[in-house]
Amino acid sequence: MKLNTFSLITNLEKKDIWRSLIDSNKLPILILDKEKKVSYVNQAFCRLSGFSLNELLGQTPPFPWWPPEEKANYQKKLNYALQKGTFRITLPFIDKKGHPSWVRIVSFPVHHQNEFLFYVTTWIDVSHQQEIEEKLKREKILLDCLFKNAEEGIALLDIQGRAIRVNRKFGQIFGYSSSEIIGQQIDDLI
Repeated sequence: MKLNTFSLITNLEKKDIWRSLIDSNKLPILILDKEKKVSYVNQAFCRLSGFSLNELLGQTPPFPWWPPEEKANYQKKLNYALQKGTFRITLPFIDKKGHPSWVRIVSFPVHHQNEFLFYVTTWIDVSHQQEIEEKLKREKILLDCLFKNAEEGIALLDIQGRAIRVNRKFGQIFGYSSSEIIGQQIDDLI
């Protein structure tokens, strides 16, 4: 007997409740069947992706939200996720208008009597968080460069006054290598 996503829910009222639970969820939800076809998405997913339910139903990999240069890689990730079971990953995706975004995807299989029925994924838009993380990485690189190349001797100390990091100039001024300084009381060095 071939089961589709909602065939376990035999009563029409229960199907309506199930669909209402998915549709009223604020998180985008995507459901794939055994053949990796999109069997359902909620309105939050449609808003995030820019695609309508009708445009998405029946879609198979490569999905239209996969960046073109990532299709082979995403296919491997999908296969791995389906084999692994519950899976979490953060990936870039492309909406219908071609705008890139970042999403954190949590996915899990649904089984009934040891038979795989469908795969549920929830998505969270983390684009803003990703932008902040990228900005922090760039700023850290800049600050590291400034620290290393400063013409003044700089030492970072822990609360006990031990050196945890020093720049090149500090070592030159006091005649120690970085490895001789790190972990030492600053008062013993200067």
